[in-house]
Amino acid sequence: MIRKRASINRVLLWTASVCILAGFASHAYSDALLSKKDTSTILFAVGRGNGKSFIDPIVIIEKGKLVDPPIHYYTLDHNAQIDAFVTRYFRPGLKYRLLKSGGRAGTATVEQWEELGCAGLIAKVRLEKLVSHNFDLDGLATNSLSLGDRKFSRRVPTDSEGASALKLARQLYRQNGVPTELIQMMKTINLLATDLNADGIAELIGQFDIRDRGDDPDPHSLFFIAESQGQGLQPGLVLYHFGGGNVSAVQKLVDLIDLDGDGIAEVITKGEYYETWDYTIYKMNKGKWGSIYEGGGSGGC
Repeated sequence: MIRKRASINRVLLWTASVCILAGFASHAYSDALLSKKDTSTILFAVGRGNGKSFIDPIVIIEKGKLVDPPIHYYTLDHNAQIDAFVTRYFRPGLKYRLLKSGGRAGTATVEQWEELGCAGLIAKVRLEKLVSHNFDLDGLATNSLSLGDRKFSRRVPTDSEGASALKLARQLYRQNGVPTELIQMMKTINLLATDLNADGIAELIGQFDIRDRGDDPDPHSLFFIAESQGQGLQPGLVLYHFGGGNVSAVQKLVDLIDLDGDGIAEVITKGEYYETWDYTIYKMNKGKWGSIYEGGGSGGC
């Protein structure tokens, strides 16, 4: 089957509160993170569906650069690249280390490659979780021997933090022109507290949704990273989108991990669009959040 990834102008879809700075894209990632048995590190998202567990490639780190997996176009010209990827990374019995919040969480063993289709370039795996770890639907897997040496806190927000997050979400919706009567219908999809830069001050990562009344309501999607400041929160990254159907765009947290060993966690999200998805890695640089990578995923059936 010849399949081309659905094209979406995500620059127009998302309104962000931070600029994508040129300095982020040139950031190099240390080869010290690489496994001794491989010349590159691969990072997968771990997911579940229909009672099975899967790994989905996010990014490959080669010689300090973030490289997109070969998933953009499924054409005859790219079959060799796909075959090479499957042979290298999806061999039955191959084991990857499970990571959660930057820490070790168990092992994922490849069972089989799922043939190309709308599901994308994924493999079915068997998860062997650490007994003390509650590994839920999100998380990462890697062949790196170094990643996972530092676990970042990940907890339920306090009542005060939760109230501040809801206040900030309503404020951000108002700033994007959402009517007050709709803001009252806001739902919290995900909200957690963490310390991404080890400064002892909590950051909150939140995902919210508002849907208008009607048979086919268009959602108002909101995702933010904010830092505690005084009695409130200061937003560092804000992603807002309005629209459903073939212009839908929802950003979801995948996990937190320190990829370059600087002690500050990168935030990995999954962007879900109309018949397609991808992954974005956000990094804090000089107190500002910006995207350093967008790729992976699939879609376009």
